[in-house]
Amino acid sequence: MPLPIDWSKLAPQDILDIAAFIEQEAQERYMLFADHLDRQGESEAAGFFRLMAELEGVHGAQVSHRRAVRFAGLPGHVRDAVEWDVEGPELDRNVRSLSLHDAFAMALASEERARDFFAEACDHLTDEKARQVLSELHRDEVSHVQMLREMRTKLLPLAEGIPA
Repeated sequence: MPLPIDWSKLAPQDILDIAAFIEQEAQERYMLFADHLDRQGESEAAGFFRLMAELEGVHGAQVSHRRAVRFAGLPGHVRDAVEWDVEGPELDRNVRSLSLHDAFAMALASEERARDFFAEACDHLTDEKARQVLSELHRDEVSHVQMLREMRTKLLPLAEGIPA
């Protein structure tokens, strides 16, 4: 469950900082998914989750760069000291195995939370350029949901012995 956010107490640069933290967290968790699935011999799914991790990393770097350009010299008021649990798929790091079904279910739920988070964040931003950044992230999350659904459809019937 994502941390509750009091939008009224955040400056636009803080919201962009949180967005970058969220993207980094998603990247890390997708790599965990990929590692689990690789160990189980699910190489195609592992490769897909590595691609998702790469996309999240690119998004995080873009947000950080745009934050630095737009708000150069303005301090951030938020630290990346907690798990934001917005986009990062929930995963107990001590779990020994992760089913393909569970990986896709968690990833889809996470991307849907991220989509909704960025839409809500846009509603609270008064800075138009910062809102544009989050609007782009929202569109990216919509695309990620679609990518996950397509790959799930491709891989799950095979994983469960059901013809595609």
